[in-house]
Amino acid sequence: MAGVEIQANLISQIISAVLDNRPLIQTLSEPIEYLWILLWWGVGTTIAILMPQSAKFWRSLLLTTGGIVIAATAIMGITYASFLESWWLPVVPPIMALVGSPLMIVTAQAYKGIKIRQTFGRYLSDDVVKVLLEDPEGLQLGGETRRITILVSDIRGFSLLASRIPAEVVVKILNLYLETMTEIIFKYGGTIDEFLGDGILAIFGAPLIQEDHAEKAVATAIAMQQAIKSVNDRIATLKDLPDISLEMGISINTGEVVIGNIGSKARSKYGVVGHQATYYYLFSSGNSGKI
Repeated sequence: MAGVEIQANLISQIISAVLDNRPLIQTLSEPIEYLWILLWWGVGTTIAILMPQSAKFWRSLLLTTGGIVIAATAIMGITYASFLESWWLPVVPPIMALVGSPLMIVTAQAYKGIKIRQTFGRYLSDDVVKVLLEDPEGLQLGGETRRITILVSDIRGFSLLASRIPAEVVVKILNLYLETMTEIIFKYGGTIDEFLGDGILAIFGAPLIQEDHAEKAVATAIAMQQAIKSVNDRIATLKDLPDISLEMGISINTGEVVIGNIGSKARSKYGVVGHQATYYYLFSSGNSGKI
């Protein structure tokens, strides 16, 4: 607005106040304006906290944006109604506070979710971590009856092998083996329940439902046996080791089990319970078949 127009508006207001009894435009004191802006910062923070949060950043951002748009509309409506009553209220600063606060919170929560996924992903499968992060009841104790397939792998004669070589070399061999097999299990949609020393207990059909869980488990077992040669080739590159060739047995069982969070509020794990799940103990007695 040009300077002359500003002067004209001021004169117009004074004349209208005298001739038309229209009140002059009033403003809030600076402390009250700061409180007005702070109020909408608090509204934005509340929106970010109360809106359902998801491990997916864009979903959380979309939900929060909807709340912000409603609140920003309220700001525009309140300031417009106040202006009709001859009160001028700040518009841009409260909108900036409204938008900036939840954006920072959502971004921080998304970053925290990524770090949690990366950290717990080293101990749990991605599917279990996803359930824990996105499902509000994901951490509650309890379970459900479901038909799944259980796969357990075991290195033949590993205890005897481990007694003949240094402990640090045993760990290297185990890490090579587990790294390769873990990638295969995840590739076919399996969930690693736990590492049983030199063995792996994996489940198919939970926590995500899979109609072809048995077929996926068998395909995984075949791929694992085919990959054992590459593991032995990598072990052969380690120095100062006797001639080592790993052999692996795999047991698969399909049946109904109770699956869910088992333990206490202080310590719990995602696992399976039931007589169908106990078949993997056959490994400890050496009675399992080799696939």
